[in-house]
Amino acid sequence: MMNKHIGERDEESMEEELKKLPDWIKNTDGIDIVSGIEHCETAEDYMDAVRVFAASIPDKTSDIESFLEAGNWSMYTLRVHSLKSMARLIGAAKLSSDAAFLEDCGKKNDVDTIKSRTPKLLDSYRAFMSELAPALAEGDEGHATESSDIKPEISDETLKDAYMSMAEFALCYDTESVQMVLDSLMEYRLSEKDERRVNNISHALSEIDWAKIRGLLSD
Repeated sequence: MMNKHIGERDEESMEEELKKLPDWIKNTDGIDIVSGIEHCETAEDYMDAVRVFAASIPDKTSDIESFLEAGNWSMYTLRVHSLKSMARLIGAAKLSSDAAFLEDCGKKNDVDTIKSRTPKLLDSYRAFMSELAPALAEGDEGHATESSDIKPEISDETLKDAYMSMAEFALCYDTESVQMVLDSLMEYRLSEKDERRVNNISHALSEIDWAKIRGLLSD
C-alpha cells in the first residue's frame, strides 16, 4: 500500500501516472517506477528519460572504460557522476548508488578500488540494454528517440552539482573537465535561463576566458 503522499504527489495522482506506463517496465528488475515518476513528474516524461538512458548505454560504457584504461580519473569521475544522475532519474537506485560510490572514489583518487569495482558497475549498467530494449522498440514505432523533445528535465540537484563542478574545475583552469560537464548538460532539457547561462559558459570556454566563466558560475 502506497503512502498517502509520495513526495509532492498524492496517491491518486501517482496511480494515474503509473497506469499509463507499459506493462513491461513495471516488471523490470532494478527499476523503481514510483521513484522514476517522482523525478520525472509524468509517465510520458519518465518513458522519454528511460529511452534516453537506454540509448546512451553503449557510448557511456565505452567512455567509462576508455577513461579507466587511460587513467584519466577526472574524466572518469565526471562520467560516473553523469551515470549516477541518470540512473537516479529513472529509478535505478542500486546502479545510481554504485556509481555514486565510484564517483567518491574518483574524487579521493582511490585507484585500486576504482579498478576493482568498475567492471561490476559496467556489467550492471550493460544489463539494462536488454532490460530496457522494449523502450527503444517503442521509440522506433513512433517516439523520436534522438529529438531534443525527449530529453528529460534536469533536476535541481543535478543542475546544482553541474554548476558546482564547473566552478571547481574553473579554479584549476581545467578546460577538458568543464567541457565534459557542459556536454553532460546537453542530455537534459534546461530552462530558458539555464540554457542561456550554459551557452554563455560554453562561449567563454571557447575563448578561454576564465574570468568570465567564473563570473557566470558565481551568479
